[in-house]
Order: sequence, then C-alpha cells, then structure tokens
Amino acid sequence: MSKIIAMLITVSTLFLPSIIQAKPISIKVAYENNPGEPLDVVMRYWADLLNKKSNGEITLALYPSSQLGSKQDVTEQAIMGMNVITLSDVAFLADYEPDLGILFGPYLTDDPQKLFKIYESDWFKQKNESLKKKGIHVVMNNYLYGTRQIISKKPIRTVDDLAGLKIRVPNNVMQIKAIQAMGATPTPMPLGEVYPALTQGVIDGVENPNFSAARAKTV
Repeated sequence: MSKIIAMLITVSTLFLPSIIQAKPISIKVAYENNPGEPLDVVMRYWADLLNKKSNGEITLALYPSSQLGSKQDVTEQAIMGMNVITLSDVAFLADYEPDLGILFGPYLTDDPQKLFKIYESDWFKQKNESLKKKGIHVVMNNYLYGTRQIISKKPIRTVDDLAGLKIRVPNNVMQIKAIQAMGATPTPMPLGEVYPALTQGVIDGVENPNFSAARAKTV
C-alpha cells in the first residue's frame, strides 16, 4: 500500500496554493458496506470534500458492497501496489499482525475512548511499524462504527440460545473464535452477501453493528 500512501501525502500538498499543475489523481476506495449505510455516507462526504479541496485534481472512486472483492482481496491488491484503499477493522489486521486481534475481543471495554488510548500507546506504534514493513499503512485508527450486536431470526436471551445457530461473522480469527466459544457456528462471509444468506436460510443470524442491518429493514 506504499504507493497509495504516497498519493495521500501528495494530497495534503495540493490543499496549499501552488503554481504547479498536478495531474488528476483517481483513487479507488473499496469497502464491504452497502450504499446508504453510515460508513458509505462518510465515504461519499470524504470524496466530495476531497474533490472540492483539490479543485477536482483528486477524485475518489467508491466501490461499496465488496465490488472489488473481500477485504483480504483488496488489501492484497493494495500491498501489490494497486491504486486502491480499503477500510477494515483491527481484527482483520490480525491476519498480518496476530497480536492486534486482542483489540477486537468481545466485552473488552464499554468505553470506546479507553480503547482509542491503546492506539496512542508504544505497543500499538510498534505493531503499526510492523504492518508498514509488510506494506500495510494505517491512515486512520479512531473511526467508531458502533458496538457489535448479534441479530438473529430467533430471540437470544442467554448464551445457550446460540447453540447450533449459524452466525455470520467477518472473516477474521478473533470473531470466528469468539462465536465458537459462545456455542454457535461461525459462518464467515462478505457483508454484501448477508441479506440474501438470511432470506435463503443459509445463516440464522449476524454479528455486526446495528447500522449494518438498518438498510435491510426486514428479513
């Protein structure tokens, strides 16, 4: 992703008055959230703001709903130098730096601000440097997308109610193991496939922020 970060550094210089005429830059931004979800709204705001601030010299081409592939697919594309940015939670980065998985453990904290302080620690800075050596650059680490919930076709009042249920999870070790420990069957899949999987009975529930389910309205 070093190629992408170089472009982002160049972006900051384009905000300043300059007599140098830069060539137009277009950057792909790929994510699994669907159009209309809060993250998609933020991405569209970012794209509009960047286009305005750069006088049209920098554009972001948005690809929601996993159009360019899974998080892993897009991350690998970025590592290879392709002109693409993806958005990911820290649990996914555990595939590249295993210790980071702990930051996405269930019931870790009830105060997001305490979690954000970890991102300012020497420990996280060391992990971040390790990611850079592997070609992954964290541009922003304090975007909060709500607390995780389990949304199911049947009521879940105790952990025993999860027994035997197929629960969709993102494809990362921490969330897969957490759902297994609760007695359910984790079923990793891209977010864009969740709604049809629910309607067709492939899965029984979803582990996600409520925002991600708001667009479906009914199942």
